[in-house]
Amino acid sequence: MYLCNSLVLYACFICYAQCEEKIFSSNISYESVIELQDLLLKNYSKDFRPIQKQAEAIVIQVNWELRSINGFNEVAGELVTSSRFINVWKNEMMQWNTSVYHASYIILNSEKVWNPVLALDNPTGEDDIKSEYKEGTIRCNADGYHFLTVAVQTRTSCEPNMRLYPFDHHNCTLKIYSPEFFIGEMKLIPSVYTKVESLQQDSQWEATDIYAYNDDTVMYSRPAFGISFKRKPEFIIINLLTPIVLLCFLNLAVYILPPQSGERVSFSVTMFLSFSVYMTLISEKMPVTNPVSIFTQYLVCNVGYSAFILFTTVVGLRFHLVQEDEEMMPGCVSKFVRFLSCACSATVKSQYDINKDFPIASNGTMTDVVSRNDVMPPVVSMTNGHSKKDQAVRNMLKKDFGKLIDRICLVVLSSTLVIGNITFVMYFALS
Repeated sequence: MYLCNSLVLYACFICYAQCEEKIFSSNISYESVIELQDLLLKNYSKDFRPIQKQAEAIVIQVNWELRSINGFNEVAGELVTSSRFINVWKNEMMQWNTSVYHASYIILNSEKVWNPVLALDNPTGEDDIKSEYKEGTIRCNADGYHFLTVAVQTRTSCEPNMRLYPFDHHNCTLKIYSPEFFIGEMKLIPSVYTKVESLQQDSQWEATDIYAYNDDTVMYSRPAFGISFKRKPEFIIINLLTPIVLLCFLNLAVYILPPQSGERVSFSVTMFLSFSVYMTLISEKMPVTNPVSIFTQYLVCNVGYSAFILFTTVVGLRFHLVQEDEEMMPGCVSKFVRFLSCACSATVKSQYDINKDFPIASNGTMTDVVSRNDVMPPVVSMTNGHSKKDQAVRNMLKKDFGKLIDRICLVVLSSTLVIGNITFVMYFALS
């Protein structure tokens, strides 16, 4: 029953909106309009629903016409829109014969006749739509159909979904209800009278879909009008994402700086603080919601990545800037580093080749040794009773260990950074 009534009301609204004929006859006069108004308001009370059977619910067709998206505050969860609500219902108490009164419709003040005063069910501030219903004008046609148009800027709550920021997509709803009537007394039928192509697009947001559905509660008839929109990511990519990616690769330059320049630590600290600044900027734009944004997780990984570079830089300088050239590494560390050096580079492997670089005396102990490529300074071994391999391993200098740390960190972190950024981009592309 409600569906049939809503279709009839909607058809009447379309005919009214698209009518090209003159509403008033050419011989209608001011006195005739006054006479018609007095006739319609005689023995009429706006305190009761304008239907003959008061036990039934009056059907209100609520047509939502979205004009533009004026803003969306992700942190506060507030959507600001400019809309028009066109309400259509049948007033069985106000009908007339057009052959007697040559007027197809008459305009009345909303304070003189009954009208469905509606309100927002999810506002974030002052509800302007309710006051607009009380101060509007109503067009009444001869068949008893009333038309009330309310233009208002709405501020409604909306839970953001920042998972794919800056490629995030949101779904927000405007929920309307009548605080004066229960669902058995008034039935609200929602419909959308807007196409996405006709919207005034916002500079930051782009609408993708507009829809309507019934979201009735136990007590109230509550139509819901939904809008799906997505962010335009060009600004965020150029001004936020691109500098962060460039800083990631620039951070690796610390391993190329000469240790003697004294700029390694200051350079690493500057990079770490840069990521911290971007982390602060992003946290101000992100709401405290779950799940956490992928972009935030990516930035946290970069902060940890920068902190690790800062730590390895300090550790590497501890070995680069030793005061005693003959200070040697512990045996266990030397074995581990020699294994890595042999695995990473054939040049390093040949540099520490025992048979080439460490000749053995006839008594089984090492004599004074000078590296053939003059990379290692002269080292006098004071070790007796050990194998030739152990003696050679323990002769690795701390300066060489610092160089090896730089080489390993540069290769490993570069590979990790490239793989991580490719994974980050592919995740957004597939999502």
